[in-house]
Order: sequence, then C-alpha cells, then structure tokens
Amino acid sequence: CPVGSYCPARSTSTTTCVRVGSYCPAGTSIAEGGDCPGGAFCATPAEKEQCPVGSYCPARSTSTTTCVRVGSYCPAGTSIAEGGDCPGGAFCATPAEKEQCPVGSYC
Repeated sequence: CPVGSYCPARSTSTTTCVRVGSYCPAGTSIAEGGDCPGGAFCATPAEKEQCPVGSYCPARSTSTTTCVRVGSYCPAGTSIAEGGDCPGGAFCATPAEKEQCPVGSYC
C-alpha cells in the first residue's frame, strides 16, 4: 500500500487517507493512519516534513508555527512553542538564529 493510502486486510485496492493532521506511511492498514508526529508537519496524509529551524510543530500539525519567545532557540524538529533556551556561549537574536559568542564577550 503506497504512502498516503491505506489498505485494510484482504483489500483489492487502495483508499486515500483523508484525516487532517494524520500521516499514512506505506503499508498503512487503518483509515485514520497515525498522528503526524511532534516536530514534523503533514500538509497532507501523504507528506511528512521536519519542522524547520525557528518554527515549532506539535503533534497533528499541518503547517509550521513561528517561535517567538525572546531568548529562545528553536532548532529543526522543535515540537513545543517555547523552544529551548539559547545555549550558554551563544546568543540568539531570534529563535531561528544561534551564533557563537564573540571572543572576549560573555553570553
């Protein structure tokens, strides 16, 4: 059974998965597929993409949401709105940017 479809036991054809926020990988046998996992987004049940840097994607996401918390860093695959704290030794001008602290500076 191809990606984006499901094939119940003893089926002779494929059926398209349609539940919003789901992902149906190859070999899916139930109509609902599975939830699109946190840290990824599924625009359709046939597509699963990793959430990009600067965004977060909770489970069942169909698109990305921009991280906005000041002082945070949201690496690729972030699943929570807060992201994470900007790590020591770096500064994060935005949640999508992480730069090493310049020599002679404290971050």
